Parts: sequence; structure tokens; C-alpha cells
Amino acid sequence: MATVEKKSKKIAIIGAGFGGIAMAIELKKAGEDDFLILEKGGDVGGVWRDNTYPGCSCDVPSHLYSFSFDPYQKRTKRYEGQKGILSYLKQVVEKYKLKEHLRLNFEISKAKFHEDKNQWEISTKSESESNECIRADVIIFAVGQLHNPYTPDIAGMGGFMGDQFHSATWKHNVDLHDKHISVIGTGSSAAQMLPELAKVASELTISEMSTINLD
Repeated sequence: MATVEKKSKKIAIIGAGFGGIAMAIELKKAGEDDFLILEKGGDVGGVWRDNTYPGCSCDVPSHLYSFSFDPYQKRTKRYEGQKGILSYLKQVVEKYKLKEHLRLNFEISKAKFHEDKNQWEISTKSESESNECIRADVIIFAVGQLHNPYTPDIAGMGGFMGDQFHSATWKHNVDLHDKHISVIGTGSSAAQMLPELAKVASELTISEMSTINLD
């Protein structure tokens, strides 16, 4: 597999979610335009791009869940849904002209610092046959903590013949109508999706590891 050398950039931002977008805008405000935003997904948005389960929304009031320098104006409800938040982020990217700095479908495989050149060499995985090697003076990580969903190792799950998937990788092609659905976990995602699942399921079972206060 060929490696294509890219010209050096002063700054490389890893991740195009809220953190990466905010960092890019602040760099532009400071007069710095020599940077790239490297994003492993096919679009901006981070978890708001990936999470599309029924009822997906934010548990922070919508007037607070936006950039201070560009408040969210199209509020229609107290807690904004996934589609509204993702749309807001895309509008911000467009408004601040960040598209020219974006490199999508780039998953970082390795970052090595060369002391003799005082530069980072960033190896990326791309969907093409060629890997790209990008050099940067500074790397800013804005990858967040929620992009790798955890699936517990439950005894017997290997023999389960029905559909199974994580809420963060929702399978919209699976018809849940009149199905017995089991939801494992009672966190924020579960609290949002359960009312929606209850509308279509013939039976809904909820499992939790520890008791929580539902008052």
C-alpha cells in the first residue's frame, strides 16, 4: 500500500465533534489558518453523527448546549434532539468556513514525534488504497470519550439468534414492531429510547446492574 506525503501543517486537530470544531474556530479567530481537522467519520458531529437511536436527544437544556460565541437560535423544545444538534454543528462549520480544513474518513493509526525536525508525523488510515502521512508542529486531540461504545461480555449471548446491537450503532433496518425487546442498562440513552420502544414493542424488558433512582 502506497504512502502519500502531504505538505506540512502547523496544527492538526483530531476529531470534528464539538471540541474539534470549537478549537478550529478559536484558531481562526487568533489569526491561525494553517491547520487540518482529521476526522475518522464521514461527516462532522462526533457522537451526534453516530448516535441515531429512537428518542436520541440532549439531557442539557438546548439554550445551554451550544457554543457561547454562536448560540443555538432555532430552539423548538427544551431538550434538543439528535438531528437538531447535528444540523446546528453543520451550520457552524459552514458559517466559519471550516470545510476547507476538514479531512474526513481519516482514522489515525500512529503519531510519531521527530525531535530532529521538531514535528509530528501522523499516519492515517483512509478509505482509499493509499495511506496519507501528515506532518504537523502541534497535535490537538479532541476525540472525546464516547466514540467507542462498550458491549459487555455476557455469558450465552453468542448463542442468541435474534438481532442484537448497541444503542450507539443502531440498526434502523431491524423492524422492532411487535417484538419482545430487552434493553440492558438504565442510563441516559436508555431513558430516552425506552418511551419510544414501548410504543412498538409487544413486550419490553429492562435489565440493570445496580438500582437507580427513577423519581
